Amino acid sequence: MTAERYLYAKPRIGYFVDPNASLLPHSCATDWKPKKIITSESVDPDRINFSTSGVDMEQFPFTAWAKLSRQILTSEQEKLLRGVPSMGLDTLRQAIAEHLYAYRNMQVELEQILIGAGTEYLLGLLVQLLGSSRRYGIEDPGYHKVRQILRANSASVIAIPMDESGIRMNELECSGVQVVHVTPSHQFPMGQSMPLQRRRMLLTWLSAQPDRYLIEDDYDSELRWTGKPLPALYSLDKSKHVIYMSTFARTLTPSLRIGYVVLPPKLAQRYQMEFSFYSCTVPSFEQYTLTRFLQEGY
Repeated sequence: MTAERYLYAKPRIGYFVDPNASLLPHSCATDWKPKKIITSESVDPDRINFSTSGVDMEQFPFTAWAKLSRQILTSEQEKLLRGVPSMGLDTLRQAIAEHLYAYRNMQVELEQILIGAGTEYLLGLLVQLLGSSRRYGIEDPGYHKVRQILRANSASVIAIPMDESGIRMNELECSGVQVVHVTPSHQFPMGQSMPLQRRRMLLTWLSAQPDRYLIEDDYDSELRWTGKPLPALYSLDKSKHVIYMSTFARTLTPSLRIGYVVLPPKLAQRYQMEFSFYSCTVPSFEQYTLTRFLQEGY
């Protein structure tokens, strides 16, 4: 009560009520409850969901994930209580580097890999790293959140029209953009894959100016009905200006919230020097579990 100044003390005498203290208003309501809202969990389960962010519950490896989680809780107890490096655990980044080499023929050092809570969060970091003063190009039509995230980070956004092979090169040349975001393996929402000739044209545009960068969003290249995926733009790039971005939201589940970015060496060094004050947004428990999931070939 003395902290609220309702009482005051006199040394060696006692405590006294302050007659000038004003009482705070007190609510008499005792049966208040927060209003119930309709969430995705309370929607009729028989209703058809056309969202592209869903996951097949029957295909998720619950048994394997639970087994690995128990192993991590048993064997990595001390490590789970430590802080996570800014760019993510070295063990997970090494596992991702080996995974990219095996499945995408990409030669990547773990120091180039930045782990974060989904590609949306990572895209915001990329704008900070590259600079919001640049002009950013996006596919039209394209993933609407890319435009929203770029604009939320105060970036100037130019929509570049598409054709049957991907982003139109003549429109890109005339746009004046310095950074372009593309989904070459499986364009969203049109669904086509960018042919090799258009990929080479895009890389020629990239190498024409030293301040240009390309963000390759490879969000679901591992999910294919037939054939092998075309080479990643990152593996074809000689200028070291392609930023490769991917996620485990498609191959595992969106709720896992683990994505990663492969930065060119110079950008990786700059991130370490200027942005390592950011804490990694993925808990160590999920990172250790995913590491073992990749290492054991699930």
